[in-house]
Amino acid sequence: MTRRGYVAGSRRRSVATTPFRDAALADSPEVLLLFNETSGTTIADEKAAHPSTYVNGPTLGVAGLNGAVAATFDRAQSQRGLLDTLGSLGANLGTSSWEAVFKTANTANQGALFATLNTGATTGVQLLLNANASGSYLAGSTQFFIRGQSSETIQATITTNIYDGLFHHLVVVVDSATTVAIYVDGVAQTVTYATQTAQATFSNFEFPLTVAARNNRATIDLFAAVTLDAFAAYPTRLTAARVTAHYASL
Repeated sequence: MTRRGYVAGSRRRSVATTPFRDAALADSPEVLLLFNETSGTTIADEKAAHPSTYVNGPTLGVAGLNGAVAATFDRAQSQRGLLDTLGSLGANLGTSSWEAVFKTANTANQGALFATLNTGATTGVQLLLNANASGSYLAGSTQFFIRGQSSETIQATITTNIYDGLFHHLVVVVDSATTVAIYVDGVAQTVTYATQTAQATFSNFEFPLTVAARNNRATIDLFAAVTLDAFAAYPTRLTAARVTAHYASL
């Protein structure tokens, strides 16, 4: 089975028979994007629930993982994907899981793989690339951040090398009120914390979630230089066995 480091071809993924698509849909994601498009501005949601849009012309139809098609986002052009507000996923943030298949070789700039933050110090989520636990630029450090309705936060960081220009499978599971589990290529990573305030309540997201950028209370910033092959968000906690199964399906 070919995974990490695979030099992908240009064959488009057959959506109806993709093992990864089937594995992800079996766990009832709120949204599943496969970035199969070769033209246009619409990003198909495999759940057909959340309209999503390419903004500022990312490069579509590029070589993805194992013959799939992917989309490349140029940070200098402020390119990103814009989802809708994902319904009640914000209110379920305390039990959520986040998944992406992507590659980047950029360690020169801080960016967001995905993010949305509500108004004020309330519900929010972000996955920052090249950022340390305080959110400041630090090459090669990756931080997952969530915030509850009363400003309680978890800041969880890994330093695993995902900046080598190869495709990686990344999953973050909010597995308790104070901890998260982070997997890279099916393997649980060592997580360090800056804050671990117990999460209490969350509210629905107020603003659309972005990929390859951050939606910071309706201001879009932290654009990322990244190629995305898949993105999914779940209102439930993926088990380690399911994370392994998703990775094995790639």
